[in-house]
Amino acid sequence: MVNLEDLGIKHKPSEKIYKNIMKLSYFLVDHVFKDSFEFFGAENLREDCYQLFLCDHKFYSDPAIAQIAIALASDNDKPIPAPAYKAYIQHKALGPLMAALFSYPIFNKRDGDEKKEKSLEYSVESFLQQERILIFPEGRISHDGLLGRSKIGSAEIAWRAYHKMQANPELSNKKKGMKIVPMEISYYPIAGLPMKDMKKMTVRFGKSMDVEEELIKKYYSGTFQNKEARKKSLQMKLMLKVGEEIGKMETINLEEVASRALYELVKLNYSSIKNDDFKKVVHCISDALANTPGLYLLGHLSDRKKMESAYKRFIKRCKKKEVIKIKKGRLNIDSEYVLSKPEFKDVRNDNFILYNYNLLEHMGCVKAAVESVLGKRGINLVLKQ
Repeated sequence: MVNLEDLGIKHKPSEKIYKNIMKLSYFLVDHVFKDSFEFFGAENLREDCYQLFLCDHKFYSDPAIAQIAIALASDNDKPIPAPAYKAYIQHKALGPLMAALFSYPIFNKRDGDEKKEKSLEYSVESFLQQERILIFPEGRISHDGLLGRSKIGSAEIAWRAYHKMQANPELSNKKKGMKIVPMEISYYPIAGLPMKDMKKMTVRFGKSMDVEEELIKKYYSGTFQNKEARKKSLQMKLMLKVGEEIGKMETINLEEVASRALYELVKLNYSSIKNDDFKKVVHCISDALANTPGLYLLGHLSDRKKMESAYKRFIKRCKKKEVIKIKKGRLNIDSEYVLSKPEFKDVRNDNFILYNYNLLEHMGCVKAAVESVLGKRGINLVLKQ
């Protein structure tokens, strides 16, 4: 049995502190963020089985938002263990609170095989004890907006937990099987502080994936000379599938659409555009997206009145950042800003246009919608419609 002391953490989880924090969170959702927080896909949660919630990671608030959404969607406030970046758990001020809230450090090969192994075992034991776990499989916050590749550590935890469950009648009788539940958190206008400026935080739960069907049965379906390589191959395929499902659930908003349009137009050598013309471009792309099956769009992309307000908010943000200057109804664009490539950790703050552009980079249907509107000729194609 691995405990937190074996991971170098002196503080212990506290169910009382966790539940008190959750009560405060419920209050905030009901009163402060009542019009800003929403979740979808509660029907995909299964309380009769062990559940691994695998979520994308855009901002520091993700763990809290994800746990609130899980608790509300499942009507279950039982603590959810969640591995976190070791520097946060080891922090003198932040660490004790995170440990109390059932977070713990996760180690990798650079920390040594022994530490890595202990953190994996602690993950498995915590998961089976609490019957669910929250993991951000990308392994880090995406400061540049790009959806990172899901690492196989989550699949390894699922593999070990499944076999421990099967070997222990008490565990296997308590729950029926094990599911992976993909999650996605989207922010509008953009993830950041203060959170009071957040117009919308959307959490989606995707269809669950059965660990036995997706991993275990496939592994034992044949004989292989290198079993470890076979296991890793299946784990990689599973995490690739999880990542694709997470990416499909992105909730698209106007800031992302307008940023992508602005970026593409600058690449087509536009440095000055009539405001009305650019608005038409954004409308046309939004219409193309609205007619694309399987996408999740914020309401302002299909409601012209709401879109007008969201568009003005985007233009105001651009003016504040000096991305554009408006003169006689024309948007004069700072092309150098738009095309700048800040360091990974600075993209969100130093080029929000690129950050928003990257948020949709994994969605081929969005690229197709922009291409259908702008093509290679830019705004001229739109004006001829």
